[in-house]
Amino acid sequence: MCGTGMLPDAYEDALKCLLDDVPPRDTALIKSIIESEFSAPLGDVFESFGDAPIGAASIGQVHLATLKGSGQRVVVKVQYPEVEGFFRLDLLTIKTLCGYMMPDNKTDKMFDEVGKSFASEFDYRLEARNLRVCASNLVNAGFGAKAFIPEPVDALHAACPAARAQGGKGEGLCTQRVMVMDAVQGKPVKKVMKQVFADLAAAEGKTVDALMDDMRAEFEDPVKLAKMLNTPPPSEAQVRVGLLILGARDYARNAAAACYNYSFGWFGAAAKEYRWTTTPPNGPALTRVLYQVHGHQVMEDGRFNADPHAGNVMICDDGRLGLIDYGNTPTLTKDERLDVARLIVALDDKDDAAIVRAFTRMGFSVSGGDGTDAAAKPFADKLMLFSAYGDFDQVSVCRVCVPCVCAVCVCRVCVCVCARACV
Repeated sequence: MCGTGMLPDAYEDALKCLLDDVPPRDTALIKSIIESEFSAPLGDVFESFGDAPIGAASIGQVHLATLKGSGQRVVVKVQYPEVEGFFRLDLLTIKTLCGYMMPDNKTDKMFDEVGKSFASEFDYRLEARNLRVCASNLVNAGFGAKAFIPEPVDALHAACPAARAQGGKGEGLCTQRVMVMDAVQGKPVKKVMKQVFADLAAAEGKTVDALMDDMRAEFEDPVKLAKMLNTPPPSEAQVRVGLLILGARDYARNAAAACYNYSFGWFGAAAKEYRWTTTPPNGPALTRVLYQVHGHQVMEDGRFNADPHAGNVMICDDGRLGLIDYGNTPTLTKDERLDVARLIVALDDKDDAAIVRAFTRMGFSVSGGDGTDAAAKPFADKLMLFSAYGDFDQVSVCRVCVPCVCAVCVCRVCVCVCARACV
């Protein structure tokens, strides 16, 4: 839940480092793990290996490297040796405490499912298979020009060393604790937006914390919040025009600075500084692509990334979205996808009883949910509180169902039509 905005600020601040900013482990340890997993010296596999990690999360860390022979730039993901044991111990502790504190609350099954869902997180061979399937599905669905999922350097990869490919039957460079995959040329959305906020705060003469406090105050004002929620978001075209104006302003300002520096500057005047604004991404365009891809994964492929937080979405140098970390990748049967479609229709129709029936069909136990309007309304009302706008207009998709949206577009009509076609 960290990184989704659903936790209180204090918890977000304390836990957000677990997404991709955990203090890294010693490089010597990381290299020893790689050599142990590959049963070979590091130099036999990689032409170069970056000592400084490009990211470190709660389970492991990643390094840039270059494959020996092909010279291909790759990312090496390495799992910390004791992390699975700690996870199992933590889960057992929470499960035991809940059993003592809530003996009548049947939480055992829930914690068992949590344990199962994380199984692939601790076996990178499973994640490599997920990457291979999802990357192939992405291209086959026609999203290759808009989004990119890196391929693992498995036995099917063109750059895999022949000794580890074994004619397409070997492990390649993907073992239980180490996975090598194509490098994504770009930056995480989280880091791009962090720099955008820093530039915005500097332009207003504030610190980033002060700017964030002002924005929180806006959201805490019921009148201002209602106004924001009822104001349609800018379109892709409007944002595109705004970005062009922003770029033109930077060029004009720096051209004036250059004229000054190469005229008055020659006579001893203090040089003017050149300033370039960090260009923010086209939010509506990127959101549309993100929902299209995840919607297709959920509704059509039945295999999707269940952990699409901001640290796992990148803006590639070529403008595409880079989607990484497919450790937690559930699969949905056709019947389960139909259930999701029914839930989307019920939410858009604001049909309280249908919402409860949809959740019941999906295996959830709903308190007071006997299917009648009177019993269903309290539950449905609480569920709709999670909705960004209380409707499916544009990209205001109910957060409970994200990313369960139409694979063609994110407008209300298309979501309903596609869902009803399945139902």
